[in-house]
Amino acid sequence: MKRIAVVEDEVYMREELCNMLQKDGYLAEAITEFEDAARLLAALRPDLVILDLNLPEISGFQICQELKN
Repeated sequence: MKRIAVVEDEVYMREELCNMLQKDGYLAEAITEFEDAARLLAALRPDLVILDLNLPEISGFQICQELKN
């Protein structure tokens, strides 16, 4: 089963994305600790990340840069 991580600060959007992905047979993991998102994603090792770029505590671009490093 493919694992997809969803990093989204809007609760409704995050829940809806996870529900849709689960209905399509994916294992959807919600990430809600944005300051630790890069560490959590590295530990989770998802097949795909759906990442909001405008997060309240950190930029999605910064998370991408941390993952890249």
